[in-house]
Amino acid sequence: MPALNKGSRRVLYWVQDFLPSIGGVQVLAGHLLPALTDRGYELAVVASQDFTDLPELTWWRGIPVHRLPFRESLASKDPTLLFDTLRRVEQLKRSFDPHLIHVNLTDASVFFHLRTASASAAPFLLTTRVSMTHATAGADTVLGQALRAAHRVTTISGAMMANLLELVPEIRSKTEVVYNGLEL
Repeated sequence: MPALNKGSRRVLYWVQDFLPSIGGVQVLAGHLLPALTDRGYELAVVASQDFTDLPELTWWRGIPVHRLPFRESLASKDPTLLFDTLRRVEQLKRSFDPHLIHVNLTDASVFFHLRTASASAAPFLLTTRVSMTHATAGADTVLGQALRAAHRVTTISGAMMANLLELVPEIRSKTEVVYNGLEL
């Protein structure tokens, strides 16, 4: 993955659900994002609107949080909603112009990242926090496509990495275990 240049500090942080919802990824983001901001990074969050009544755009500690109807767009089978959501993601990527897109994979919203990949030349970091199966990580699945398309793939434990490499051994050269850095 290309190194970030001085002054090149925009990160699009992609997660299924974001604060004020509470879960492991949200708690981690609550620590990580302010620390990155303190170090001079400009951040924008992409999350699903499907889990909250919050509006499409909110702000958390000075960071814009863009909530989009990912699940609804896929489940509704409404092509107008699907293409509108894709257009909004593409527009966000072009206007924010990130230097890194960090997708915390927990849901099918990665479909929208993959289908709008041409809107940003930024490297794509994929972090997985769940074990996978052949059915979810196969070459013809969205998750399988994401794993293979990512510039770098991280997991949070050696066991998860072993599981991932058993399913998708061809990504070995671009993987790394990064333990959650939260105080117990």
